[in-house]
Amino acid sequence: MHEIERFLDIRQIYTAGLKKQGKLFAIVHIFKRKSAEIENIELVHQLLNQFSVVLQNKLYQIELEQKEKALQQALNETKSSYIIWNSQTNKLDFSKKFIDELGFMPIELESDIKQWEKLVHPDDKIATLKKINRFFKERISFQTEYRIKTKDNNYKWFEATFKINKTNHLNDNEVLIVHTDIDQSKKAEIALLNSRNRFQKLANVTSEGIIIHKDGVCIDVNNALLEITGLTKNDLIGKEFAPVILCDVKNQTKLFETTYNGPHILYAANKNGYAYYIEVSNRSLDDKHEVFTIRNVSELKEKEIELQKKNNKLNEAIQLKNKFIKILSHDLKNPFSSINGIIDLLDRNLENYAIEKSKNLIQSVAEEGKNAYNLLESLLLWSHKNDTNLELQIETIDLKKEVDELMIQYQAPVSRKNITMVNNTIPNTLVKADIQLLKSILRNLIGNAIKYTPKKNSILIDCNILENTIQINVKNEGDRIHNEIISKILSNNFLSSEEGTESEKGSGFGLSIVKDIIGLHGSKLSIKSTDQFNIFSFCLESAK
Repeated sequence: MHEIERFLDIRQIYTAGLKKQGKLFAIVHIFKRKSAEIENIELVHQLLNQFSVVLQNKLYQIELEQKEKALQQALNETKSSYIIWNSQTNKLDFSKKFIDELGFMPIELESDIKQWEKLVHPDDKIATLKKINRFFKERISFQTEYRIKTKDNNYKWFEATFKINKTNHLNDNEVLIVHTDIDQSKKAEIALLNSRNRFQKLANVTSEGIIIHKDGVCIDVNNALLEITGLTKNDLIGKEFAPVILCDVKNQTKLFETTYNGPHILYAANKNGYAYYIEVSNRSLDDKHEVFTIRNVSELKEKEIELQKKNNKLNEAIQLKNKFIKILSHDLKNPFSSINGIIDLLDRNLENYAIEKSKNLIQSVAEEGKNAYNLLESLLLWSHKNDTNLELQIETIDLKKEVDELMIQYQAPVSRKNITMVNNTIPNTLVKADIQLLKSILRNLIGNAIKYTPKKNSILIDCNILENTIQINVKNEGDRIHNEIISKILSNNFLSSEEGTESEKGSGFGLSIVKDIIGLHGSKLSIKSTDQFNIFSFCLESAK
């Protein structure tokens, strides 16, 4: 009984000591000192062990309460809000700051994991739950972002950090979820991303190729650029793009400078080697980047080139018309002036002139009249030479007979120049042609031969029978024609009114008409100059 009373006394002192932390060591000392008076040593040992266990538990509890209090204070002082989640019971402890951020009253939220699932945005829930499951398996902290519903049924973005932090003595089943309000920055980020996506879509629907670059090194391109060039992003991004796209780019810096103030037309070639015209310009995007735009203008450029060609032809036609009018006015004036002069002379002196002289004057009038007629006939043909509705009246023609008839018309000038003109065409040679147009061809070629054949020389008209065609040749002796003159005669829109060997005049557009008429018959005029003859040739379809 004596030992029990002593034990009770010590127990009371011990209990009182626990309430006063500053006396713990004193109690242990008293306990040890009084234990020497106890006769039952085994009981003393039991009391000492019990005392040690109780003391350690109490110290651990005090330390835990102090650290939890410090943690609570730290969490309350931070800008973040938090949830403590007991994964074993699925109970949640929402911080006041977190509740306030959502606009709820504490009693409006259930302390259960289902409450969290109701608050998280449906689009974010599945991905977040997968991360949480992996978190419990690996016990590795992680961060994620998701939206949580507020009281007014809107959603706010939070950055959430999930961790089990043993330093704050949370139970291993308890998860600390620290939330940081990132709603404004996240919405700004989404708006920026949406704006970028809209820009990308806009860039991709335009037909204009776009290259974003820094100092000529490609950073990004749109789909239209790839379609225009036939290249891929791998061909361009991270590389100097100008040498890849454009032809003959020697100075890239100068290229960007010249295209900065406005568009320029350049020549380019795509990946497949197809050459095309592009309109390019370069503009500033921001402090570091520029935008180089490309537009395929091949079709417009081709139309422009075609229009330019038509304009050139129109200008040539205008010049030709002016030259033609000048030549025509001169060549028509001369025969009519001559006719008027001869008629006036005969009118005043007919009775005084010998018959032979009068005949010669009348013959001169006839020749000048024929020249004027031939000139007007050539003028009529020339006016129709570009008429696409001009129809050929094809018939079978005896070539030798037709040449003989035409030669009669030129007896006077041939006699005056003492020229020998021979028809060596093969008898019964039949050709298919428009009779009136063939006469015009032969009349112009024979008249041209007479004009440039010196006195006492010869003109030869012959033909060669080919497989399905007849080659007709008008040959005259005289000075050789230089190759450059031949090229000019055979070129388009050639007009010439050079005088003949006896200062004969010409219309200036006879050979031009001849070339066109021969073309209507499916052939071409050819000219060859040898030491003996100047040869003008063309072919007609054989009628046999």
